[in-house]
Amino acid sequence: MDGDVFDASTVVWAHGVNSSHALDLALQDEAAILEADVIVIEGVPMMGHPPSTQSDISLATWLEKVKPSSKAVKLDFKTVEAARLSLALVTAFSAHKVEPVWINSDVLPGPNYSGEAGAPSRDDVVSVLQASLFSEKMHSCSAAAQTSPAACRFPRFPPGGVNELRVHAPPSCHG
Repeated sequence: MDGDVFDASTVVWAHGVNSSHALDLALQDEAAILEADVIVIEGVPMMGHPPSTQSDISLATWLEKVKPSSKAVKLDFKTVEAARLSLALVTAFSAHKVEPVWINSDVLPGPNYSGEAGAPSRDDVVSVLQASLFSEKMHSCSAAAQTSPAACRFPRFPPGGVNELRVHAPPSCHG
């Protein structure tokens, strides 16, 4: 195998780095990429994953702690409001990072999605992402799915769903 080829399967991720404690641990471990979720609590972007509505660390503090590290970042915005309120913070953060910054938001109903969780409108999310300076960053386009184990026993993506993601995704999502 060519020595210049990078084996992506060797990359270690820290998933769900949504608390001060989890962040402190992840900054010290072997993970090359930190994945975290952004929710809004009382108008402030905070780290957390629904259904949680509590957090001990804001997005601003999380980004400040990550900035001096050599870790790449993937942020998953859980609502359009979270993406809008985070835009300036993440744009400023990404300007100081050499490592990749991925952004993600659920933009389409996915397998077994009932709509009860209030997935953001795909047009709202795409417009927020396209209006940002994220054009130089990675976009991760995904679908909201039902998370109960019973509903996900036989998940199936709706017919045409993958094409729908492609049509409504920012240009950087197109292969």
